[in-house]
Amino acid sequence: MSNNSKNKIIDSMVHILPEDFIIHKKDFMKIDLTFGELFQSPKSKISNIDELLNSMDKNNIDKAICCGFGWTSKKLAKLSNDYIIESYKKNPTKIIPFCSINPLWGNEGIEEIERCFEKGIKGVGELHPDYQGIINCQFSELKKFFNYCENQNLPVVIHASEPIGKYYPGKGTFTSKYIIELIEFFPKNTFIFSHLGGGTPFFALMKEFSNKFVNSYFDTAAFSYIYEKKIIEIIKDIIGIDKIIFSSDFPVISQNRIIQDIFSTNLSGSEKEAIFHENISKLLN
Repeated sequence: MSNNSKNKIIDSMVHILPEDFIIHKKDFMKIDLTFGELFQSPKSKISNIDELLNSMDKNNIDKAICCGFGWTSKKLAKLSNDYIIESYKKNPTKIIPFCSINPLWGNEGIEEIERCFEKGIKGVGELHPDYQGIINCQFSELKKFFNYCENQNLPVVIHASEPIGKYYPGKGTFTSKYIIELIEFFPKNTFIFSHLGGGTPFFALMKEFSNKFVNSYFDTAAFSYIYEKKIIEIIKDIIGIDKIIFSSDFPVISQNRIIQDIFSTNLSGSEKEAIFHENISKLLN
C-alpha cells in the first residue's frame, strides 16, 4: 500500500487560524495562556485554510478535521471557531469542523458549542488540560460539558503528554494517570487522545485497566517527533488496530512525514486503511 489517489486518507487533527492571529500574535499571546505557550517560538507555524488545502492536495488527503486549541480566551475561541466553520462552509467536501472551548466556562462554553453545533461541527477539541485548568480541577466540575458532548455524540480531542522525555512547547503534564482517571469518570464519552495518548495504550496490558478503553482512541499527531515508527505496530498489538487514528498535527509537522512513516510500517493494507480513514469515519457516523 503506497500513498496514491486510490487510498482514502482523513487527517483527523490539523490546525488553521485566520490572519488576525498572525497580525496580532504578540497581543494574543498575552491574553491566551495556551496560545502564548504554543507559539512562544518565532519559528512556530501558523497556517491558513489555503495552505492546508494545498498540503492536502499534494499528499492526496481526502478530508481533514480542523481543530482549535485549548483556549483560555473566549474572544480567541470564537475567532478560531468561526474561521473553522467558515472554511468548512467554503470547502464542505474537504473540511470536517471541530470547535474548541474551555470546559470550565460552564454555561458560556456550552452555549458556544451549541452555536457551533448548529453550524455543522462534528466534535470538540483540541483541549489542553494544563493551560485550561482542567488538570487541577475536580472532574465533577466538567460534568455539564461532558454530558453535553455525550448527548450530542461529539467526540472530544484532548492533548496528551508523555511522562518523560524532552520538553516541547505545549507538552504539558496531562499524562496517563490523568487520562485513565478521566475516562473512568466519564466512561460513556468518546475520547481521542493526541500523540498516541502519551503512551497510555501500554497500560491496557494491566489487568485492572484492560477494559477501560472502550470509548477511547489514540491519534498519531506528530508521533514521528517522539517515537520510532514501530510504535504503531506495538500499540496495535496491545490495544487493537481499531483504536489508532491518523492525525498529522499540521502545520507542526508535515502531513507527508506522518503518512510515510505509517505507510512504511509492516501493517497490512487493511490495517493501514483502518488507521487512515475507517476508524475515524466510524466515530463520526
